[in-house]
Amino acid sequence: MTRERIAGTARHRGSAQRQRHRFARILVPILGVGALALLALVVFLRLAGSEVTPSRETSGGAVPDFAIQTLDGSTFRLSEHRGRVVAIYTMAGWCLSCIPEAKAWARLYPEYHQRGLDVLLLSVDPSDTPGTLARFWDLAGREVAALPWAIDRDQTLNRLLNVRTLDQTIIIDEQGRVAYVDYGPTSSDQ
Repeated sequence: MTRERIAGTARHRGSAQRQRHRFARILVPILGVGALALLALVVFLRLAGSEVTPSRETSGGAVPDFAIQTLDGSTFRLSEHRGRVVAIYTMAGWCLSCIPEAKAWARLYPEYHQRGLDVLLLSVDPSDTPGTLARFWDLAGREVAALPWAIDRDQTLNRLLNVRTLDQTIIIDEQGRVAYVDYGPTSSDQ
């Protein structure tokens, strides 16, 4: 092979390599932006979907008996509510999006308690205190404070009930089985 030919081949390889580098410098940012846009779309759709249409499930699984001290000093023991429907609403004292559903439970409780419904509003934030919940009640209205409240300090109920999010409602039927779960805000009409 002649020197000219070798030099030409080397220039061609160098030129092809520069083109690949230029292509990569252009393509990599475009792919990165595209991946971020796709991720943002997925997150947006999940968040929008959870606010508009919370996912729901029914499982029928029996809930093991549990006991938790309520803020008024009494004990909420599931077995003592056998024969009644128990609604557990998960929230936290700092959760402003939890206020509408807490208010809805406060409106429903007086009427449906007489028909066999018991309610427990459960803070799943172990750092909550009666003071942080009092601020929540100030924002939500004092009728919310009249409901039974507990703080899951050791996360026992969180694990036992498979709590996945704030604004989660768990309905336990008269036999102590999970009848309904939703994972997001639920309208008072629902």
